[in-house]
Amino acid sequence: MRTSELIGCQVYDTAGQHVGTVHDLHFRLRPQPGGSQACQLDALECGGIGFGHRLGYGENAMRGPWPFPQLFRYLARRSVAVPWTEVTAVNRPRIDISSRRDQLQPARRQRT
Repeated sequence: MRTSELIGCQVYDTAGQHVGTVHDLHFRLRPQPGGSQACQLDALECGGIGFGHRLGYGENAMRGPWPFPQLFRYLARRSVAVPWTEVTAVNRPRIDISSRRDQLQPARRQRT
């Protein structure tokens, strides 16, 4: 499976409720035998946060016209990370997961 096949898919929970659209993917480096490392898909990021982060607004690194930082912060609050282990079926353009939306963690931690 290619990562491009996951971006843009609609994610649905066990109750059939729409969780969001996949906007980004989270990977982890896993050690391999022989000392090498390989990337492994860890989570799907669903919601409107992906675009703002790619523009630099997600980590307060970018300042810009007034509405953009507020808009991207609002979208970030609604975005969730779906662990890859929760995915039960991928039938493009639909992805089903084995948990409810309210059980998922926020995609990004808020800075304090």
